[in-house]
Amino acid sequence: MQKDILKTIITDSQEKDMSHVMDRDIQIPLNTGKVISLVGVRRSGKTHLLYSIINKLRKTTDPKNIVYINFEDDRLFPLELKDLTNLLDAYYELYPDKKNERVYFFFDEIQNVQYWEKFIRRLYDTENCTVFITGSSAKLLSREIATTLRGRTLSYEVFPLSFSEFLRFKKINTDFYSSKSLAKIKNAFSEYLIKGGFPEIVNYDSTIFMKTLQEYIDLIMFRDVIERYNITNTFLLKRLIKFCFTNIATHVSFNKLYNDFKSQGLSLSRNTVYEYIACLEDAFALFTIPIYAKSVREQWRNPRKIYTVDVGFKTAMDYPFSIVEYFLVGMSGAGTFLFLLLMFDKRIKILENDKLGQRTMVAIYVALGGALSVVVNLSSNPTFGVNQFTLAFSAGIGWPALAAGFSAGKRIGEIDEENVKLEKTAKNLEAMKDSRLAEIENYYKGSREQSKKTIEFMSQTFEKEIDEIRSFYERKLSSIGR
Repeated sequence: MQKDILKTIITDSQEKDMSHVMDRDIQIPLNTGKVISLVGVRRSGKTHLLYSIINKLRKTTDPKNIVYINFEDDRLFPLELKDLTNLLDAYYELYPDKKNERVYFFFDEIQNVQYWEKFIRRLYDTENCTVFITGSSAKLLSREIATTLRGRTLSYEVFPLSFSEFLRFKKINTDFYSSKSLAKIKNAFSEYLIKGGFPEIVNYDSTIFMKTLQEYIDLIMFRDVIERYNITNTFLLKRLIKFCFTNIATHVSFNKLYNDFKSQGLSLSRNTVYEYIACLEDAFALFTIPIYAKSVREQWRNPRKIYTVDVGFKTAMDYPFSIVEYFLVGMSGAGTFLFLLLMFDKRIKILENDKLGQRTMVAIYVALGGALSVVVNLSSNPTFGVNQFTLAFSAGIGWPALAAGFSAGKRIGEIDEENVKLEKTAKNLEAMKDSRLAEIENYYKGSREQSKKTIEFMSQTFEKEIDEIRSFYERKLSSIGR
């Protein structure tokens, strides 16, 4: 890899403004003499935690002594172990006078480079530096740390926001003696139980935070599990993720789970379930907790409980509908009820001349249909927030009822006008029919009289001609006889 690209990346990171980053509760020591590793699920805030550490260092340290590298930067692909040596050379070519000073290296998502631990070991042993590394895979980092970096590192797990951090990110003052503050805290707690604590979605509204959480799940599934562990049975993995994320804090027997999948016709071995669960644990997506028992055998023999790293994952899997989708659900139910109304309810015909009554009846049926559809879809989601329920209920019922009510009323008025026009047209056609029938009858009556006269005239003419012919032949015969 060209050193010019590496120099550009180093310089850009040193000029980047990181003052907007909010501090987390987790305390990371700066000068321990060891490699600091931060591990955790994707999007949990590891990168911003590095930014926070860099902010603190910039207050007492020359920014040129700080190097931040994100190994998911597309300018670094493909990156190999030998390129890491070029990275170190590029830095000291930029700042040769820093060779004898302490330098702080921050390597983000370093697990993307194969054999990265060998470079970190050499850097730690030969240079005057402090190293911070992050990664999204527990298995890779722990295995490599345990072999090459043993005794040289301190690991810290980074989780999504705690509730106190959630309040701080939303700029809510925690004054427990203020009723206003307590009301905001209670409201924020209800929101926290639904959204979870991923920093990016704290201030997202309900229309996009669900989609964002689902994107997180897809990212973990494809980047941290399927690609990293070469998973081939993606259908089984998706089913397993769906099951685990929607059954948190419940006892799960993996043997029973294997039998359930087998009975559904899925092709798998008993070890496959254990391996996939282990992969999800390595990606920090979920955790399995054994039953409390003094005997390890007893712990292994009993079902475990499953917990996701963030409650938002359960929300994302439990409530796949957006507000727009709830609107469509309500509309479909409303349309069904409206169809039943028009097909079977005779009262719509009784109110034929009452536009207001017809409009009211249609609106009521549409509202009932929308209400039933939304309630049925929400009935399996008991923890759905009041605000989201109100939005979904309004979208699924109010708007369809209002729109369909006015539309139906307008259409009923149009139908009445068309009926009046049709009645007038029918009367005109009836009158035209009578007049035309009279004309036709008179025409044929005159035609019959004329035909009778013509026949009589032709009959007389034929008889006269026959008499003349007969006379002619008689004269001929008499002349021949003579």
